[in-house]
Amino acid sequence: TPDVRLQVPIAVRDKRAHPHGDGWRIVTWIDSKATFGDDRTHTKQYEEQYSTYVNRYGPGLIIYWFDFIEDLDTDAEVMIMNRFPDADELAQLTSL
Repeated sequence: TPDVRLQVPIAVRDKRAHPHGDGWRIVTWIDSKATFGDDRTHTKQYEEQYSTYVNRYGPGLIIYWFDFIEDLDTDAEVMIMNRFPDADELAQLTSL
């Protein structure tokens, strides 16, 4: 299972996908990796874990502690960051 499953989803601002605007992504789970996100590692983890999380829980966030390659191939339902989002990058959903 992911490190965190959120009972109430959050929205996280995705500056990578929308560098000139407010691109928000829904997050229902968070997985934290104490590693660098390279192609090989990310592809393996995606096949073994992340795709299952998306199928079971919906869209999520992966945090690579030691950064990651900017152009990693990933599912549109999986957001990647190198830290937990700042307060101005988070929005709590009040109802679905």
